[in-house]
Amino acid sequence: MGSYAPTKRTETSVTAGTRRADFVVVGAGFAGLAAAARLFAAGSSLVVVEARTRLGGRVETVHHEGYALDLGGSWIGTDHVRARTLVRELGLDTWPCHSDGATIVRDDGSRLDDRRYSILHPLATIDYRLASRRLDRMAQRVSPMAPWTADGASELDGRSLEDWLRRATRTERSRTTLRRTAANIFSSEPSEISLLHALFYIRSSGGLGPMLATTGGAQELLVRGGAEQLAAGMARGLEGSLELGAPVRRIVHGTSGVRVEADALTVEAAAAVVAVPPGTAERIEFEPELPADRSEVLRRMSPGDAVRMADVYDKAFWRDEGLTGEAWGPKLPFSFTHDVSSPGGAPGVLATFFVGERARPIRELSPERRREVALAALVDCFGDRAARPRAHVERDWGSDEWTRGGYCSSMTPGLWSRYGSALRDPVGRLTWAGTETATEHAGYMEGALQSGERAASEALALV
Repeated sequence: MGSYAPTKRTETSVTAGTRRADFVVVGAGFAGLAAAARLFAAGSSLVVVEARTRLGGRVETVHHEGYALDLGGSWIGTDHVRARTLVRELGLDTWPCHSDGATIVRDDGSRLDDRRYSILHPLATIDYRLASRRLDRMAQRVSPMAPWTADGASELDGRSLEDWLRRATRTERSRTTLRRTAANIFSSEPSEISLLHALFYIRSSGGLGPMLATTGGAQELLVRGGAEQLAAGMARGLEGSLELGAPVRRIVHGTSGVRVEADALTVEAAAAVVAVPPGTAERIEFEPELPADRSEVLRRMSPGDAVRMADVYDKAFWRDEGLTGEAWGPKLPFSFTHDVSSPGGAPGVLATFFVGERARPIRELSPERRREVALAALVDCFGDRAARPRAHVERDWGSDEWTRGGYCSSMTPGLWSRYGSALRDPVGRLTWAGTETATEHAGYMEGALQSGERAASEALALV
């Protein structure tokens, strides 16, 4: 059985000295590249400065024996219009994510499928569904454009999602299930995020049902060859504008323009799009300092936490048993699994996610022990054949220097109502992008694309 970590690769080398352009984009993830593509299409000159030695940000694809394995963002949903359009424009293929069969639930030492679980625990199942529907109804009253304007916004924002869950559910089993569902969605624990933020996030994606669904939902499609191809496609024509392996340390901004300083490179431009996760932006020195409300948002957002693993098998053997490849359970070490194999199921690939508080214990183990723990849990869910993958790959996003978190940062209690507009409002010649700032499908690749387009339009309007 092979085991390896993602390898670093350099798309282009960093230039030493000073470059000048109409615009500078900080970050070459999906948001930054979407902004760059919009600016380029407008006829502007630009430089894209990225700390990593690759494109894609929180989207990363590695390869095993010619098969692409996504270790970050990967799914395209039914109504992810921008991502679907990009796939079509780039001439890429997609396939539907496997969803036929039963989901495994490990509960109280038993291995159940989801239908059997519902029959054995009808009160918890009904309670979970009622609480979920109530969240959806509440979310409909929150504007994704301005959550802080909702009726009772201060009260909603002053409570954590955890506090609401404790009061809204009647059984401990349903409470635990909804708590784990929320952590899987946000990559933060419900105690770390405000109720108002949860409602905003749900509303931005059209409801909990679509967010959790495979067919007809947010996990509908995978990109053949890996999602990182979308980043490479957006960068076409920008080769001379890309500066990778260039962490930005300082941004000087004023009424006449901006100066972005990396280790060996300085870029002077009329305006900048800052398209990095909030925790990364907080580590950049700004001169003059950012307004207090913007600084508070960067400092106090919950970064989340996530470790993603992929195990490659000769075939998707779980399909032979009528299983989806999805598994979860309150006592499992991981948060959930998903079948990310090709339609033919050869090779078979299981993606295993450790998010929120479940990412931290697995991170503390040695690589060998992490693999042992993960495979033992997969055996509990899918049988002995899960113990012998051809390859095991993992990505620890919480320890990644330029992410230090999960798939999306979240607003902690009190942030939306006090500083909400600062998340997206330009600061002088600086505009802000990133899936956290999206008003549609926040937290997804689709949200990153939307945010980049918005930030680019704002930057163009500034000059």
